[in-house]
Amino acid sequence: MPADAAWYANNVAVLAAGISVVALGVSILSVRYARRQTGASERQARAAEETLRLQAEALAAQAHDTAEALAVAGRSAKAAEDSASSARTLVEVGQRAWVVLEPPQISETQSGDYGGSTVSVRANLRNLGATPALDVRAAFRLLPWAIPSGAVVTPTPEGPGISLGPNVPLLATPPSLSIRNAQLAEINQHRQVVLFWGECTYQDVFGRPHRTRWCLQCLLGQQSFAPYGDDLNTIT
Repeated sequence: MPADAAWYANNVAVLAAGISVVALGVSILSVRYARRQTGASERQARAAEETLRLQAEALAAQAHDTAEALAVAGRSAKAAEDSASSARTLVEVGQRAWVVLEPPQISETQSGDYGGSTVSVRANLRNLGATPALDVRAAFRLLPWAIPSGAVVTPTPEGPGISLGPNVPLLATPPSLSIRNAQLAEINQHRQVVLFWGECTYQDVFGRPHRTRWCLQCLLGQQSFAPYGDDLNTIT
C-alpha cells in the first residue's frame, strides 16, 4: 500500500504540473488574444478618429466654399443693384424736368426830369426737360445792393405751385426799378450794384425736389448781365 500511495502521489503531482502548464498556456493565449483585441480596438479607434478628421475637414471646406459662393452671390447682387440704380438714374436724368432761366433782357429809360433812370428786366423761366415740372414756385427781385453788405440771400418762393409742361415758359419779370442820379453815381463808383436775383423750386415726375437759383449783376449802360456769386447761380 505505501508503494501504491507513493505512485499515486507522483501521478497526482505530474497531473497537477500538466494542468498548470495547460493553464499557463491558456493564460498566455488569453493575453495574446486580449492584446490582439486591444490592438484591433486601437486600430479601429484610430481609423474612426481619422474618418472624423477627414469628415471635419470636408465640412470645413464645404462651409468655406459655401461662404465664398454666398459672398460672390452677394457681390453680384450688389453689382446688379448698382447697375440697375445707375440705369434708373440715367433714365430719370434724361426724362426729368429742367427749369432754367432763359437769358434775360434789360432796358434803361431816362426819366422825364433827367434826374434818374428806370431799369426794367424781362425774363422767363422755361422747362427744358421731357416731362412736366410739378409744384413750381418762383420768387425774384430787382434791387440795388450796397458793396459790401453781407451775403446775398435769394428770396424764398411762396404761394401755390403750378405745373410747367415741357418747353413751356414762366414769366419771371420783376417790377421795374427807379434809380436816381445820386444812386447812379454810387453804382458808377462801384459802391453799389443792381442785382436781378431769384429762386425757383419744383419737383420732377419721379418725386425728386429741384431748385434753380440765379443772381445776376445788371451792367447799366451796357444792357447786359454778369453772374454775381458762383454759389448763387446753381441748378439742381
